[in-house]
Amino acid sequence: TDTQAPSKRRCIVKKLQPESDDLFTVKTSRRLFATEVKVLRRLGDYDTIPQLYDDFEENQNFFLVEQYIEGKNLKQEFGWRRWPEAKVIAFLQDVLSTLAYVHQQRVIHRDLKPANLIRRKKDKKIVLIDFGSVKNKRRIAQTVVIGTDGYMPSEQSIGRPNFSSDVYAVGIMAIQALTGIDPT
Repeated sequence: TDTQAPSKRRCIVKKLQPESDDLFTVKTSRRLFATEVKVLRRLGDYDTIPQLYDDFEENQNFFLVEQYIEGKNLKQEFGWRRWPEAKVIAFLQDVLSTLAYVHQQRVIHRDLKPANLIRRKKDKKIVLIDFGSVKNKRRIAQTVVIGTDGYMPSEQSIGRPNFSSDVYAVGIMAIQALTGIDPT
C-alpha cells in the first residue's frame, strides 16, 4: 500500500538486481531498467497495462513501483485443462487489442507468455505485465536474445525480434489453451 498517496493505492514493487556487481552487468541492468521505465511511462495510460507510479535506484539495485493488478496470471489459469474455442477467441481479441496499442507505440514486448498476462479480477480483462524485455523498434540492429522457450519464434531466438514475434507468442498461447499441451 502506498502510504504517501491520499488514495492509499495498492502497488507492486519490482526489483531488478544485477546478477553481479561488475561494471558491465550494472551498466546493462541500468540500460534495461531505463528502457522499461521509458516504455511504461509511454504505455501506462492504457487500461490493460499497469501504470508506473515511481522508479528509483538504490545501491545498484533498481526498483519500479507499479499499479497492483489483482487477479491470476494465465499460467495459473491454463493448467492442463483445455479451453473451449469461444474462450480462446475472447482471449485472442482481448490480448491482441492491447498488443496492437503496444505495437502502435513502436514497442515489441519480447517476452509474452502466460505468466506475463493477468486476468484482472474486477472485470476479467487481460492485463499485459513485465516490460523488462521490451525493444524499441526504432533501432533495427541485432539485439540480445530475450524470450521464453516455447513462446519465442526463430527470428527472435537469433536476436532479430519483430512485431510478429509477439503475435507468434500469442498464437502459441492460443494453441496451448486449445490443446492443453505445454509448447515446450
